[in-house]
Amino acid sequence: MSMRDHLELMLGKERADTMLEKEERHEAEACIKKIQLRRKERYDRRVKPVLLQKGDLALLYDSRHARFPGKLHLRWMGPFKVVDVFPNDSIQLTDLSRQLLGTGV
Repeated sequence: MSMRDHLELMLGKERADTMLEKEERHEAEACIKKIQLRRKERYDRRVKPVLLQKGDLALLYDSRHARFPGKLHLRWMGPFKVVDVFPNDSIQLTDLSRQLLGTGV
């Protein structure tokens, strides 16, 4: 007698089906979490963090041009000078004539 037949006898067909569906869903969620963790570990091994410090020069990526690929689009703006680094890893930039950019990056 299979597990499904045993549950049907004890609980009824509908309830046995819902219990088995919950168990299958739980197994699928566990499998998905395992796969996502493996992908994250691979990604983290490849990506190296960029730590900018006060006084560094940086280029700013202009994401407006990401949707319109082309050889002649300038995707990077700058250079800019890092004026301040905040605890949440955002930075304040100025252009080379020392004018602040409107918002922190």
